[in-house]
Amino acid sequence: NRPELHLLPDKTLLSEYRIDPGSVRNALSTFQPETSSGIKFKDGTDEYDILIRNESYEEQDVDDLRNLDLQSQNGGSYPLSQVSDVLYA
Repeated sequence: NRPELHLLPDKTLLSEYRIDPGSVRNALSTFQPETSSGIKFKDGTDEYDILIRNESYEEQDVDDLRNLDLQSQNGGSYPLSQVSDVLYA
């Protein structure tokens, strides 16, 4: 079994702070070294996901995830830990 982290956003707090799900997705996409482009490359019967790599990526840990800044619609900035729980599974 591989260790996992589960992110449990508090929908009430997200709404209260005016943070939309797209802002959470955008912030999380900066946290990983590569992201799917959503495009597949086909070579005969094989299919490959095209990935976008973040060249400036630096190794990060759970505390960095908890402190990840989320932008609200009113211009504020809040750490992820203020509007969600991050749990080990």
